[in-house]
Amino acid sequence: MFFVISGYLITGLILKDFDAGRFRIVDFFERRIRRIFPALALVTVATATAGYFILLPYEFKLLGQELFAQSVSASNFYFFRSSGYFDRAAELRPFLHTWSLAVEEQFYLVFSLAALVCAGRARLLRGIVLVAVVSFVTCLSLGRSYPMFNFFLLPSRAWELLLGAWLAAGVPDSSGRPRWMVEGLGWSGLLMIGVAIAALDARTPFPGTATLLPCVGAALVIWAGAGKGNTVGRLLSFRPVTLIGAISYSLYLWHWPAIVYSKVLTFGQVQPSQTAGLLIGVFLVSYVSWKYVETPLRRRGPVAVQKTVFISLATGTAVFGVFGLAINKLDGVPTRLPDQANRILAEGRDDYGLNQRYCYQLKLEDLLAGKLIELGGAGDRTPIEVLLWGDSHAAAVIPVMDSLCAEHGVRGVAAVHASTAPLIGEVKQGRFAFPESALANASLVEFVRKNRVRNVVLVAKWLGHLENNSTEKLHDRLSETVEKLDRAGAVVWILKQVPKPRWNVPTLLASAMLHGWDFSQMGGRLEDYRVEMERQEALFRNPDPRFRVARILDPSAVFTDPNTGRYRIIRNGSALYCDESHLSVAGAMGLHDLFELLFLPSGGSRSPDRSPSP
Repeated sequence: MFFVISGYLITGLILKDFDAGRFRIVDFFERRIRRIFPALALVTVATATAGYFILLPYEFKLLGQELFAQSVSASNFYFFRSSGYFDRAAELRPFLHTWSLAVEEQFYLVFSLAALVCAGRARLLRGIVLVAVVSFVTCLSLGRSYPMFNFFLLPSRAWELLLGAWLAAGVPDSSGRPRWMVEGLGWSGLLMIGVAIAALDARTPFPGTATLLPCVGAALVIWAGAGKGNTVGRLLSFRPVTLIGAISYSLYLWHWPAIVYSKVLTFGQVQPSQTAGLLIGVFLVSYVSWKYVETPLRRRGPVAVQKTVFISLATGTAVFGVFGLAINKLDGVPTRLPDQANRILAEGRDDYGLNQRYCYQLKLEDLLAGKLIELGGAGDRTPIEVLLWGDSHAAAVIPVMDSLCAEHGVRGVAAVHASTAPLIGEVKQGRFAFPESALANASLVEFVRKNRVRNVVLVAKWLGHLENNSTEKLHDRLSETVEKLDRAGAVVWILKQVPKPRWNVPTLLASAMLHGWDFSQMGGRLEDYRVEMERQEALFRNPDPRFRVARILDPSAVFTDPNTGRYRIIRNGSALYCDESHLSVAGAMGLHDLFELLFLPSGGSRSPDRSPSP
C-alpha cells in the first residue's frame, strides 16, 4: 500500500511538472530531500542515541551496520544480505523499516531518469506497463527460490510502485463515472485491504500473488477517492483520517524503533497497557515531528538555497555513515557494560558455538564406520562404557559427560545431530534434522550391540518433538527404542528435558546488569514450568512394558530455587543457558551429580543374565 500510494503521488507531481514544461531532475530531488531527509535525520539520531543506552554490544554493533546502510540508502541490500535463519530476530532491528525507503529512493532515481528520457506521457505510460509486467513476473518467479531477494530488492517490488504510477499516468479519475461503479470499486478496494490485513500472515509467501490484495485494493480506493460525491471520498476526507495521512511519514519513521526498544526492554513481554501508552506516545511524537520538522523544512523557507539542501544531505550522509562505521569498528562499545555482563555474553557465544559445532559433526559414513565424538580421552581401543545419543540438547551436555568419563577413566562416545530425535524410526524436527536419521538411528542400535556398550543416554528437546508428533506416536517410538537397546545389552537412561526459559538467558542477564535490574526474579515460575512439562511427563509415564526397563533422570531439582519459587538461570555468576533453551557449559556441569549415577557400580551394571540378545 505504501508503494502504491507513493507511486501515485510522485508520478502525479512529475507529470504535472512535465505538462507545465518545468520538470528538472535537480528540482525533483531537492523536493525528495526536503520531504524525506529532515524527519529521517531526527529519527536516526534519536534511534542511535537510544541504542547506546538500551542495546547490548552485539546489538549495538549491528545497529552501527544498519546505520551505515541507511545513510547511503542501501538498507534493503543490507537486510537482504544479512537476513537468514541464524540472523538476529527481525523485531530487534531498529532500522529494519528503512529498507522500504531505500527501495523507494532507488526506484525514483531510475524512474525520474526514465521520465526525462521518455519526454512524454504516452511513452512513459507504455514503459510503466512493460516494466510493471516484467517486475510482477520476476516477483512470481523468485518467490519460493529466493524469498529474501524477492522481499527486499527493487526488481521484485517495482511493480507495486508502478501500479500507482500507472494509476496517475494512464487512468482517468472517478469524476463523472457512474455512482454505482465508483461506490462498488471503492468499497471493493477497502474490502480487499481488510482481507489482506486479516488473512495474510507469516506463512503467506510475500510478495507474490497475495500482494495483489492490498496493492489492487489501495489502487481502487485511490481511484474512487479521487472523485467527489462518493462515500469512499468522504470517508477519506474525515478529519482523523486526513490527520493520520498527514503525519503518516513521521508515524512510519517513529513507530518501528519504538516497537523494537519496547520489546528489548521487556524481552518481548509488552503488556496491553504498555502497548496503549506506546501508541499514544508514538502518535504524539509523530505529530510534533510532522508539525515542527517535516512541514517547515518541506517548504522553501528555512533552507531556501538549493545548493544548501544538497550540502546538508551530503553532510548528514557522511556523519551518519562515519558514526555507523565507528560503532561497528568498536564492537558496539562493550565498555558501556559491567565486566561480568561482558563475560556472560562471551561465555554464551562460546558455548553456543560449541553446541553448534557438535551438532553438525555427525555424518552417516562416519557413523557406519563407528567414528563418533570421543568422550573422556581413554582412547579408541578401550571398550565403550557410555553412548550419549540425541539432538542439540544432547550436544549441550557433552561437556559434563566428557568430564565424567575422564574422571572415572572410562571411554564414552556421542552421536548427536540438531533437530533429530534419538528414536527408532523417522522422527525429525525442523529443517536442520539429519536427512538420513532413520538409517542412522537404526545403525546406532547395531553399534551398541556390536560394541557391547554398557550405558546409553537419550537426551532431547522432548517438548519440541512432541510439537510435531502425537504423544502416542512418540510413546511407541520411545518404547521401541528402549526395547531394542535393552535387547542389545545396554542400560537405557533418559534425561527429561531441562526447564526452558522464554528468553535468551545471557542476553537477559547482561541487560539486567546494564540497566541495574534485579535478575533474582527472572527465572521462570515453577508453576509455569510444571504446566509446560505436563505433556512431557505424560511421555515418561509410559505404561508400555517395553519402556519399564528405562531409567529416568529428572533435572528439575538441579534448576529449582525453592527460595524464590523459580528455576535458576544463573549460578555462581555464570549463565546456565547459552540461549533460550540449550544449557551452557556451566549449566551442563550442574548435572554432574545426576549423571554420575551412570558410573556407580549399581548404576550402569546389568545382571549376568542380561547379555545382548541375538
